[in-house]
Amino acid sequence: MYRCTRVLRTKLEAVAGAVQERLKIRRQNIGRIGDDQYKLTEMIQRISVAANYHLREHKEKSGLYSKAFDLTRERRDQDTECWRDIVLVLRDFLTFWDEYERAKARGAFLQDV
Repeated sequence: MYRCTRVLRTKLEAVAGAVQERLKIRRQNIGRIGDDQYKLTEMIQRISVAANYHLREHKEKSGLYSKAFDLTRERRDQDTECWRDIVLVLRDFLTFWDEYERAKARGAFLQDV
């Protein structure tokens, strides 16, 4: 019985680790997206300044604005995908947790007998 609970506890720890890793990946991706958004904003500002001095055209910014919107969409997608992944893993976690608690209860029952 002890081996069974040990195996289930290990599964629970692995699933919890998977959730933490997925959240870490999301944080990293969101950070990179934020960095890209910052760089795009700087580029747009530089083009605006240059366009005010007739060194560039304001219309050059349109592609960059499109990229900024794409990054915003990608950030939302990261949130959605992370949630979807975590929900799937949590289903496994709840299954293993239920099995773990049942195994502990069986072990306690058998010790009392």
